Amino acid sequence: MTTNCVEAAKPGFGGACETAASVFVFLPLPATGAGVSYSCTSILRNFGGVQNIDLFTPYGSKSAKDPFRLRQTLPPALRLLPTRRARGLAFRVMRQFATGHNEKKLLEATNNAVSAQQPAVAYVWPDSSLDMLRQLRDSGVPVVREMINCHRGVAKRILDAEYKRLGLEPSHSISAESVDREVEALDSCDYVFCSNNCCEQSVVDFGVPKSKVRPTSFGWEPARFKGEARALDAVDGPTFLFVGLVCIRKGAHLILRYWAASGIRGRLVLVGKVEPAIKDICAEYLRRDDVIMVKYTHDIGQFYRSADVFVFPTLEEGGPQVVNEAAGCGVPVITTAMGAARVANGATGFVLDPLDETGWIEALRTLAEDAELRRRMGVEAHRRAMSVTWEEVGGTRGRVFDEIVGKLGIGQDSQAHPGPTNLKHSIPRSGKNPKILRIDDAEVVGEQIAKFCPAFGGRARLGSPEPPRGSLDRWVA
Repeated sequence: MTTNCVEAAKPGFGGACETAASVFVFLPLPATGAGVSYSCTSILRNFGGVQNIDLFTPYGSKSAKDPFRLRQTLPPALRLLPTRRARGLAFRVMRQFATGHNEKKLLEATNNAVSAQQPAVAYVWPDSSLDMLRQLRDSGVPVVREMINCHRGVAKRILDAEYKRLGLEPSHSISAESVDREVEALDSCDYVFCSNNCCEQSVVDFGVPKSKVRPTSFGWEPARFKGEARALDAVDGPTFLFVGLVCIRKGAHLILRYWAASGIRGRLVLVGKVEPAIKDICAEYLRRDDVIMVKYTHDIGQFYRSADVFVFPTLEEGGPQVVNEAAGCGVPVITTAMGAARVANGATGFVLDPLDETGWIEALRTLAEDAELRRRMGVEAHRRAMSVTWEEVGGTRGRVFDEIVGKLGIGQDSQAHPGPTNLKHSIPRSGKNPKILRIDDAEVVGEQIAKFCPAFGGRARLGSPEPPRGSLDRWVA
């Protein structure tokens, strides 16, 4: 939070201090420039008009030109350990302490702003405590929550069903208690950023009023993918590429099965860390000569440039950046409604039910056999991806914060500036919503998933003893 009294003292400013709103960002993970922290900092770099941004994180780094201040809250003795590996180990061992201390420092900053009658907004990334959110609410500070996946209630149901279908014990960490906590957490927020249509509908189905939902997207950085180098030499046939955790959630077992059944002359390349369950149930597929596994790469762009088609049969997502990146590199995409983000559609590739084996095999063969169709879809994919660069999606979020600041009365007479009491009337909150769905509302949730993922054709039904083959029942039931 800053008050620009230096400018106010200059001639022509009348001696009054110009007060600017601040955004206090809560990131519970270290700002290392990877994963969630990469998305967060990429968005903050492109906020636009928001001038005062403080990022609270256990530890991390930023460039000198970044338009935000980095507030590292892990004690210096830990965050200044000599290696990144040592710092990461210290954070994991002391994660509960680090998160609590991070929350404490953010609350101190927002309380100071409120005490000084200076406008403040909290921008919260998962996961924060309910106590922090309630304290922000009670102090009158508007809270904006970023959703990095669908609501946990939907995610749990989808993943539980697929692990069960495969005869496996679920290895995800989503508990029924965490679903209830997310319901309460979202109830304490004023706005919720959702990065795809499925995510939007999932939070609405779990009690978030539509008035609080703001459609957004995650992005990609074109400059990061400049160059001509390719990771793979050409082969006789097209290259199909999967990027991300090679896991059940992202449908890696499905694409391995569909590839083997397609009979295509070419290769399937999977780049990412492999879940143990995939190694167990897909061992036969992983031994194939036309399946290439790559654990890690510093330059994923070389793999996109080596690909003819990007495949991503994910079961549950937020807004997958790999789809944006592949499309941005001009690669046609075959994915699901969950994986489509704001880019993939029938003009950029195919959007299919993840368990529609016949549809997937047909789509793989169609693009394998038609180079001109691949070219046309790749051109359209690139065109659409240019609307979701970090510059674009960061600016979209920045405009939402401008909207919030407008509700706070910035630039108006000080008597018109709403304090905590007035603020709660100016920004919608859900309160105790009797329509909140609990995890056992199976039939209702199944119907809603079919509704918000139209690619499934409304076929999702729960409780049917013999669901139709390839329908959503098999991964939601």
